[in-house]
Amino acid sequence: MLSVLAYDHPGLIAALQGGCFRRVGLRVTALPWFEDLVEETVLARPDVVVLPTGLVSGERLRAILGGLRAQAPGTCLLLAELPDRGAAPPAPGHDLCDGVIAAADPEADLRRALAPLLHAAPRLGRRFPAGVPVLVCPDSEHPVEAVAADVSRAGAGLRLARAPAAEGPWRLRFYRPDGRTAGLRGTPRWQRRAPDGEVQLGVAFVDPLPDEVARLLDLAFWRCTTEDGEEIIHLQGELSEATDCRWLLPRLVGAPRFDLAGISRVSSAGVVHWLQLLRALPPEVRLRLRRVPVPFAFHASQLPALLQRCVVESQYLPHACDRCGREVVQLVRPDGTGMDARCAGCGGALRPAARPLVTCADP
Repeated sequence: MLSVLAYDHPGLIAALQGGCFRRVGLRVTALPWFEDLVEETVLARPDVVVLPTGLVSGERLRAILGGLRAQAPGTCLLLAELPDRGAAPPAPGHDLCDGVIAAADPEADLRRALAPLLHAAPRLGRRFPAGVPVLVCPDSEHPVEAVAADVSRAGAGLRLARAPAAEGPWRLRFYRPDGRTAGLRGTPRWQRRAPDGEVQLGVAFVDPLPDEVARLLDLAFWRCTTEDGEEIIHLQGELSEATDCRWLLPRLVGAPRFDLAGISRVSSAGVVHWLQLLRALPPEVRLRLRRVPVPFAFHASQLPALLQRCVVESQYLPHACDRCGREVVQLVRPDGTGMDARCAGCGGALRPAARPLVTCADP
């Protein structure tokens, strides 16, 4: 079920709760204030957010969309024209959103915009932007190298230089350089060509076995890089019921460093899985966390146990200008160093919207 955050306008909410959406099911949350809508998008990272046009200036809207694109990369951004405010100008911000909902027929435009998300194969470039290498292996031709930019239990969104000639189903071999692999069969559901010439392809898995899906989700959730001879474990996508953090345990020795910047959303089930990982750590292990994102920090501020046996080296902290209201997210350390004190737009003072995280002592 898709989570949708939308401006509380009767016509827009009626379109989201009626027609075809009543059959497929959307979890719609309506907020009456524009500022609350923007803030909740950053904190909750919904699948879709529908912002109204005409309530703020064009340049202000463009700045907000640019900020949301950076702070909520896993969210589909839609602009909705409100019937009582006329058609929105085709200028600021429309090139930064994923679709425009016209006042004349909002349900039809919503249906077109949300169709890729409602398909068995997820929308390309949303869940796991770092990508998972994959070989697409048609039976009648050589394998085609691709990258899976999205992974779900039902399918994947692929990027590749050329589409296989065979119609499918295909054998898909997902892999990581550290030797982890997952093999599934997939059939194409949609295809389009991107402006840069690459082919974007959505595939749905054919009768996937639970252990195959589990291995694939593990591949998508974490990857390793090396910086100055030190291994960095990068987590990406959603920390949810689909992610089992205990797959990481064999690699956690001494003081492993985690980069959490790629986490786009944390659910209550994901909180439980993270706590299970912490409880299963050997007594001598301490985790070092860098670039802790806003969704994880929000849960950690409510539940300090998420930081047991962890050292927070840096985190993304939301700030707001007390003069123009501009909202920015800055990378800071627990002692507050590294923050810009002044707004780049007007020179006003930037105030943190939350306190930096502190390391939680062992119970």
